[in-house]
Amino acid sequence: MSKYPYFKLPPLDNPVYKPYVYVRLGCKKTHRVMDKQQIIALIDSGSDVCLCKKYIGDYLGINFKKAKKGEITAVNRTQMTGFIHPLTLYFQNKSYEVPFILSDNIPDETPVILGQRGFFDHFKITFDLSNKEMEII
Repeated sequence: MSKYPYFKLPPLDNPVYKPYVYVRLGCKKTHRVMDKQQIIALIDSGSDVCLCKKYIGDYLGINFKKAKKGEITAVNRTQMTGFIHPLTLYFQNKSYEVPFILSDNIPDETPVILGQRGFFDHFKITFDLSNKEMEII
């Protein structure tokens, strides 16, 4: 059992606290891993899948010319296009393969989004907004 505080990203005058955690990503196919570097990830119960910025895939050496194209529709009905590729997610001393959609259409302040398939199906998450924390088991 681990508790994580909610926090807010700049601009700091934004009154909204969100459920962010730090993760590492890797690519089994290219044998590259974000070494000790962690990246911020939004835990998003409204997202069906896990997403990340395409530049992370570039860093991990993914050949996008051979990657399968994918699409997802956001809650506001905006279409996001990208590439589907399995990445290794490192979180809480665990690692496992997750199909990610890698796209340039993801907001810069949230480079990784952890969704239902790939994150929620591996952990039990309890959100406690009143105390600005979440518990992940």
